[in-house]
Amino acid sequence: MTTQKRIAEILDITQATVSTAFRHPDAVAPETRRRIYEVAQEIGYTRHAAATSMATGRHGRERFGSVVLLREARAFTGRPIFTLDALVDTFEQHDLSLVLANLVNDNEHYVEPRPLRYRMADGMIVFLGGEPCQALSAQLSATRMPLVFVDQKGSHNRIYLDDHGAAVTLTEHLIAAGHRRIAYLDPALTVSDAHHSRPDRLAGYRAAMTAAALKPQLVAPGPESDAAPSGVKRLLAGANAPTAIIAYSEYHLAACFQAATDLGLRVPQDLSVASFDESPTLFGARLTTMIAPREACGRHAADMLLGLINEPEQAQPSLVLPWSLDRGETVASPPT
Repeated sequence: MTTQKRIAEILDITQATVSTAFRHPDAVAPETRRRIYEVAQEIGYTRHAAATSMATGRHGRERFGSVVLLREARAFTGRPIFTLDALVDTFEQHDLSLVLANLVNDNEHYVEPRPLRYRMADGMIVFLGGEPCQALSAQLSATRMPLVFVDQKGSHNRIYLDDHGAAVTLTEHLIAAGHRRIAYLDPALTVSDAHHSRPDRLAGYRAAMTAAALKPQLVAPGPESDAAPSGVKRLLAGANAPTAIIAYSEYHLAACFQAATDLGLRVPQDLSVASFDESPTLFGARLTTMIAPREACGRHAADMLLGLINEPEQAQPSLVLPWSLDRGETVASPPT
């Protein structure tokens, strides 16, 4: 059986400090308290019912002095729409420590995250690369912990980005530069469980093209392999080749650069390219791209969770944040 004594031994601190961290969190330094809670979660420490006389909030709920960021690794690396610094800075202002917990979001490999099992935190921010798998969804629905979902659409307790509006802005930027044949590249559009940003960006691109009386042109929808330079080369070498390409991500944009180089085309003199997500340069050029409001997203997510912690029965209206355009160096007027 894991005990507070074992936690104290691992951290080389007194058992009294561990006990105080659970009973009176404000009396223990935030960094020490964070380490205690992290070790408690790692070794599976569960508080005895008779030992739950911890500090309470305004609604009589137990207070732990920490919050959890439950994240799926592919989401944080593949679509980094907020900064950890923004979360940490905001929570520290309220004497709360941030604990990180990773998970695999699929039923076959799912392992119950310890923060959900033991509820040893005041609240949780959930950041996934797609919709929660069935097992995780069931746990999230059952928990009494305040939850804020980042990058998940919904009417309450969610923060996500306006991908539709971002695609409209980027497409209109290319149209304003004089382009009429603008292609959109995202080989994963037909994936059944695709993240909402994929259909939203496509819809925004189509809306802007239709409003300008231009014909949308999709590039190789289907397998990811079709985003390879060979697939883009076939497009650029064909009849009515586009003078500009919008790519779902910089990963796909790299194929455009490579294909243009192989065909002797220059970016942006012969081919304009643009994308989403923050990346300063690609192939030596500063990209024309839509930039995610990373700091604002982190700050708003933290503020929303703080609101739920203070008023757990009052759902917070969801917040949709806009992207901003970085004009970069990869869009120019089409060749004449």
